[in-house]
Amino acid sequence: MPSELDSWRAEHPAKRPRRQPGRRAEEGRRSPSTTAHDLRAHVAFATRQRQAALTADALRLVEGAMREAAQRSRADITDFTGHPDHVRAVLRYPADLAASHLVRRLKSASARALREEGPSRVWAPSFFLASIGAASADGIDEYVREQEQVINS
Repeated sequence: MPSELDSWRAEHPAKRPRRQPGRRAEEGRRSPSTTAHDLRAHVAFATRQRQAALTADALRLVEGAMREAAQRSRADITDFTGHPDHVRAVLRYPADLAASHLVRRLKSASARALREEGPSRVWAPSFFLASIGAASADGIDEYVREQEQVINS
């Protein structure tokens, strides 16, 4: 015997059909299939008091730890350069991830990797982060690569 609520629902169908759990819900994706994004950012962060604390071995360790952390966050480091007192990277990241959270994860992962090798507090608490538009992406990539070259030696 149908209840009063069932008969009311039959007379007043929903404006939107109920969402059936499907492939996207199972994968944990929140954006519809029509969404496209290409988010990029230029990030730089320095050692505490800009001390020259990063050796070539430490920079390789930092780069590896940052690339692994980026991959776990579904992001990608397209360019990376390191100096004794700071590092720079160009990131590609998904729309559902805040760039500041990604930078925090990268700094944490690299600090953990460095902690095993030497100083426990290497990074300054601040960082530089700028979004990159599609038109300026190549220019930023070139700029980051040029930072490896010593100009006035």
